[in-house]
Amino acid sequence: MKKNTSLLILIILLSLMILIFSVILILFIDMKSGNKVIEEDTKVYEEVYIYSPAKSIVSNVKDSKKYIRFNYAIEVGDLIEFENIKKSELMITDIVITIIRDKCEAEYVMDNIQETIKNDIKAQVTEKLELLSVLNIYITEFVIQ
Repeated sequence: MKKNTSLLILIILLSLMILIFSVILILFIDMKSGNKVIEEDTKVYEEVYIYSPAKSIVSNVKDSKKYIRFNYAIEVGDLIEFENIKKSELMITDIVITIIRDKCEAEYVMDNIQETIKNDIKAQVTEKLELLSVLNIYITEFVIQ
């Protein structure tokens, strides 16, 4: 009798483990399909527009005798926002100068400095101009002397 009770308990425990595993598997699959919905909701633009100022920016490096020559391009996915960027060239130039002047010489030798500057420009331009379609910032010139 003891053997039958032990076998019954083992079967019940095994059934519970299978049930728990099945629930976890279903939740995992559901989470994966949820990620696909988010990826499908990401806006894809048919055309992109790139704004690039004609002149490079030359500025001194913070607390240094060196200077930086810098140029960039802004990629957007909306024609109206592209036109807004062109009209706001002075504001964008001020944003970029503020960002590159705020970095000291030690920061400019860091491996990720260009990515940091790109992210800073994108965040500031997006916020100040209230843009929704800024796709990327490209650095087209980056010279420190």
